Amino acid sequence: MNDIITIEFDLFLNRLIHQMKQMLGTSYEIQHKQINKNNGIVAECLTIKEVREDIAQSFRLDDYYEMYKKGEPMNRIGEKVLECYLVNQSRYAGDDCMNDYRRIRDKIFFRLVNREMNKNLLHQVPHKSVLDLCITFHCLVKEEKSGIGAVQITNAHCERWEVSLENLLQDAMYNTVRMFPPILRTMDEVMRDILRSEIEASRQKNPEEEPLIPEEVAIEEMMKLMMPHPDDSRPQIYVLTNQKGINGASCLLYPGIQQAISRQMKEDYYILPSSIHEVLLVPVYEREENLASMVEEVNKTQVPLEDILSDHVYRYSSVKEVLAAFPA
Repeated sequence: MNDIITIEFDLFLNRLIHQMKQMLGTSYEIQHKQINKNNGIVAECLTIKEVREDIAQSFRLDDYYEMYKKGEPMNRIGEKVLECYLVNQSRYAGDDCMNDYRRIRDKIFFRLVNREMNKNLLHQVPHKSVLDLCITFHCLVKEEKSGIGAVQITNAHCERWEVSLENLLQDAMYNTVRMFPPILRTMDEVMRDILRSEIEASRQKNPEEEPLIPEEVAIEEMMKLMMPHPDDSRPQIYVLTNQKGINGASCLLYPGIQQAISRQMKEDYYILPSSIHEVLLVPVYEREENLASMVEEVNKTQVPLEDILSDHVYRYSSVKEVLAAFPA
């Protein structure tokens, strides 16, 4: 962040903090904090908490700063922050809940992240290594259509609870499968859903325009443009995620799912880590040497840094029933 941008952001931040203090009064603490996120990302956040409480809600400032740069009045930005705070307040797990493992045990879930990119964070949190990845643990505190909110489980939490890594993993595995059921679809199905959403969004912007052709016909025509020479012999690509589409790569570690996918695909397969939110599954075929370079290039050019899972490709062997890095 250069000096000019830093000055502009600091001005925005000071005005927003002043606005929130005016709206909430002296019984609340409003602070600016830099919070560590996935893959070493440091997020600029605003934290709000009642003086009598020990835990604060945090709000990433990216979107609010963009509103400010576009000329949105500060009082309106403050209203949006306050609205979000009040909506979350009744759902937020307070520190009293985090003091008692029994009260939050059924809300513990796990995420799959890159080990090297999170090495500094991993000194502070319980984790379990899987290949070049790591399982980390979180407590679900809110869930809505737009996303979820969670508190990261730290070593301090586990010491306070006197809970072992093995017990934490057992509870998290059971809860994650229950709270975030897996979805396995073909790439064709995913592409059709994306096209359907884009058509619907276009119609909402122009509700008075009559469609020239039926929606399904339009989708098929666009699919033909994207794949002008369909070949039934081409390998079918699958997408694995969860019903929320958030942290869906974790589904890869659900009990029995690797074997179930192998039965579905009727052969061994490669796993391409598309992001922390999903993985691509490709049947083993002759041009596998291109897969690793493809994943690396996509990560560099298409995937936000915070969402990168890995540059490595993995292979599942149905004979050994083992997931391994590829090439070994």
